[in-house]
Amino acid sequence: MTTLTTVATTATATEFLLQHLRAEGYQAQTDSDGDIVFRFEGMGYVLCLDADDIQFGKLLLPNVWLIESPQEQQRVLVALDEVNRRIKLVKGHVVRGQVWFCIEMLLLEPQHWTHFLARATRSLAHAASLFASEMHASAE
Repeated sequence: MTTLTTVATTATATEFLLQHLRAEGYQAQTDSDGDIVFRFEGMGYVLCLDADDIQFGKLLLPNVWLIESPQEQQRVLVALDEVNRRIKLVKGHVVRGQVWFCIEMLLLEPQHWTHFLARATRSLAHAASLFASEMHASAE
């Protein structure tokens, strides 16, 4: 259940994380849902905090690959299985015909993302790279 306190806590955490990202050189901002969006090495990331579960957060790398046919979807699922098996914490899945990658975390405080954002973004970028390699290899 969302309370005024958890909304305030989420807003405070969001502002703290925005300031952290900006201090690290990212052009971070919030979107219409209140999620934090930023770019890293040419890819767009979204950091989502949950007012109903303040310890839960997820870092998304959305819209990595457009699935263009049912045959390609089968290859995508095989490639995602390989990524999910090989890369720690990363979950790859399909959303509305697009491949997305996600890292979900439980942290005592949402501000603790500052300790993990660099590694999490690198892990998601590595997942996207491995996925692309798997897709290209399966097309040959």
